[in-house]
Amino acid sequence: MRSCDMSSYHGRMHANNVPINLAEWPYPELEGQLREKLRSLMQIVEEKNSRPLDRLEGVSVVESLTGALAAFDAGYPSDHAAAMRDTVLGRMITTLRGDRVQGHIFFPIDAALQLVGKDAPHYRMCAYMFIHECTHVQELDTRARSWTNDELLNPPLAQPIALTHQIVWNEYAACRLSAFSGLERIEDFREMLRQGVEALQSSRSEPRASFAPTQEGRTRALGQALDLSLPVLQAYAYLLGHCRGAKLSFADSIPENFDTLISELPVSDAFSALEKELDALWDGRDHWPGYDAFIPLVRANCILIKALTGILMMPGIHRQLGVSLDHE
Repeated sequence: MRSCDMSSYHGRMHANNVPINLAEWPYPELEGQLREKLRSLMQIVEEKNSRPLDRLEGVSVVESLTGALAAFDAGYPSDHAAAMRDTVLGRMITTLRGDRVQGHIFFPIDAALQLVGKDAPHYRMCAYMFIHECTHVQELDTRARSWTNDELLNPPLAQPIALTHQIVWNEYAACRLSAFSGLERIEDFREMLRQGVEALQSSRSEPRASFAPTQEGRTRALGQALDLSLPVLQAYAYLLGHCRGAKLSFADSIPENFDTLISELPVSDAFSALEKELDALWDGRDHWPGYDAFIPLVRANCILIKALTGILMMPGIHRQLGVSLDHE
């Protein structure tokens, strides 16, 4: 099995060779500045994390992320546009070229303009977002060193479990890798977690109340459970990864309502287990024994959603999914 050596960088640069597509960029007088800025940010990511962006196949600056993703050929059956949200300020998608898994970054015109505008009010945030997408490529490279292409493109899990796993691990790892560029982002992540917990607490009983031992009842309850828990898990991954990367105390960074949430023993234990699995994966990333290294994290995610909502997702063989109440 291949292993991942994070210390093998040796100064190799890829940023200068990444194709930058500006076909939709409406400011020709700023094209040179934008190319220079994007390459400069990519070089910073390579230098700070001692890893070349050699899996980054290209960067596209586009008017509409959803429209661009819908028309883009990722090299394998995919529907990246379906997962887009209006609040996203950049997106790295996984591609397949020949037998090599790579990444492509899509960055919106409005955010790119902030990188070249004189005294642009949102420069730091937009620079961080581009750097964050670059670190998703570096995280992809880490997984690609021990996973097969099929595991990278089609994880052997039911879709809701695969989505949960992807959100938690990918954002935790990318935030650790990009923390150097935006220490102030901790306030954004703290607020995201506060809002996620607030929404969860206001509607937490709904999935359990709507559950029924039928396919329709399980599907309905699971949808509600994911809608409530995934924003909390995503914000938690953002904040934990950022704190780890910036060497800040996570316990001192959480919002008050999260502290209240984990005062319940099952919830506290579930979050502690998730934190342990994320940190263990990070510490062992040089020697993962393939995809199986992530199975404990998958289980921890499922247990945490059960603790938060009362709905248990159970992974089965052949991407099957079991759904039940936690007392069953």
